[in-house]
Amino acid sequence: MNPSHFSTKAKTMILVLGLFLLLSFVFGWLRYADVKESIQEAQLNYSRQIDNIYQASLNRLSLFYVNRGYANLNSHGIREALEEGNGAELERLSRFRWEVLSQENRYLMQMRFYDTSLMLIASLGDSNLPSKLRITSPLDENPRYGFALFPRSFSYNILIPAYKEGKFLGILEFVVSADYFLKEVEAFSEIRGFIFVRSELFQEERSDLPRSTPLVLFATNQEEPIADEKALAGASLLSKREHEIQGRFFVTHDFGLYSYAKEEVGKLVFFQEVSAAHQKLWGAIYGSFFGALALFLAVIVILHYGFEVLIRRLEESNKLLLQSQTNLQLLNQGLEERVNREIEHRMRQEEESKEKERLLLHQSKLASMGEMIGNIAHQWRQPLTELSAIFIRLEILSEQGTLGHQKLQEGFRECERLVGFMSKTIDDFRGFFVQDKGLELYSINEACKNTLKLLHSALHAHAIEVEIIEEEEIWIKGHPREFAQAILNILGNAKDILLERQVRSPQIKLLIGRRANQAYVRIEDNGGGIELSPVEKIFEPYISTKHAGSGTGIGLYMSKTIIEKNAKGTLSAHNSSVGAVFEIYL
Repeated sequence: MNPSHFSTKAKTMILVLGLFLLLSFVFGWLRYADVKESIQEAQLNYSRQIDNIYQASLNRLSLFYVNRGYANLNSHGIREALEEGNGAELERLSRFRWEVLSQENRYLMQMRFYDTSLMLIASLGDSNLPSKLRITSPLDENPRYGFALFPRSFSYNILIPAYKEGKFLGILEFVVSADYFLKEVEAFSEIRGFIFVRSELFQEERSDLPRSTPLVLFATNQEEPIADEKALAGASLLSKREHEIQGRFFVTHDFGLYSYAKEEVGKLVFFQEVSAAHQKLWGAIYGSFFGALALFLAVIVILHYGFEVLIRRLEESNKLLLQSQTNLQLLNQGLEERVNREIEHRMRQEEESKEKERLLLHQSKLASMGEMIGNIAHQWRQPLTELSAIFIRLEILSEQGTLGHQKLQEGFRECERLVGFMSKTIDDFRGFFVQDKGLELYSINEACKNTLKLLHSALHAHAIEVEIIEEEEIWIKGHPREFAQAILNILGNAKDILLERQVRSPQIKLLIGRRANQAYVRIEDNGGGIELSPVEKIFEPYISTKHAGSGTGIGLYMSKTIIEKNAKGTLSAHNSSVGAVFEIYL
């Protein structure tokens, strides 16, 4: 063999093999980096999806229970019972709503009421929670949300402060198990989640859990965990996101859980198994290595038999490399398009949800305006009827030529009185729930007579006989206009029933006296009685026994509120042998 020829061949082989090894290493590294970047991008997009699901479920749950909380506080008797600290009454009035809410969400643990000292006075549901609310910052009228740790549970709590005319009455609290959020995320993403809690929080709550790590495993939504819980509890969640547990590889997606004071008390951690992606990554490494090794041996053989064969094999390798890169690019493009479509779909869903919330808020405002207008119209119905009757009487007298100056002035004075009463009704209705209106000494007898004067024309026009029995003159300190409104509602309802049922010889009796050192007013008619059962339902809002369209069902409810809430008396109803009887004690 020619030595000079051998030297050239050796040098050429060394140069080519060196370049080949370098290219093989670069190609393997690029393939590894490309696969790893693709996997990380997919994991990042997946983490964003989980975050969107978690935030949406958190906002939806908070808004739902805030709305239900205000609905419960605005229910009949709730604020009064909370102001009085009457826990038994709060539980009784809230029992039905609790049963409905607990059936809707099995993760709802408790519905609790606290007094102004933040001490528990009523509780519905699990009774194994502390009796005092732990809040350090001052309260305002805005709801609060936060996670809280108890000895045997970790929950998400919604606090709804109750105020009445600026006065703090107490707090309504909903306690929802934190497992609810694990369930919500799992339902959409099919990923397993766990709750980790800061270990120092267990110093006062539980002594049976480890404190060797900053975070310890508290609960899981899996009947069979993905791995031994001790391994999970010891996972260094704060230092790394990738974990190898019992030969399986996981990536964690964690979300902070914050208390009322905006302090992080734990984390919601989801373990996404990436064993397949991990295998794919190592497969790329091993594939590149063994491919390079095989090619290296092939190159030696090829170089040994001739440069021409080597060149042809290199060309074939380049073609394979280009094909692999093309396939990988197509794969990346398809994955990116799917991710973009999913993001657009999520954004459309969020926009539709916000639009529905705006529509519901608008409808709620319209309903409130309609209710206010209906209430005012109900209060004005009788005075307007009286005004119409006065005008008709004056017109008839004018046509008959018997309308003198005195009768005209009397009609004008009565119209002024009715208009004044209507104006006072507006003022009283606007300040209906204000408690600082001045008290004054007034005669119940005179208030009842003045109220009857408003209905005199209508009663007289329909031949309704009114009998007033005064056992004595009763004086009381209170609000005469509000009392007159209550009497007017009862008398107006009696008149309407007598006319609707076309009772022969219609009568209304009004008795004023004293019973057991209390002022007593009894109003009775012969209209056949109240057809509702039980009779006390007549005082509930929007309950009416009148013909459809002729009653709003709010008059007697307002009368009961005036007598029992503002005047601290009682208003009850029952049926006699001839009709309905309303009794007032003050």
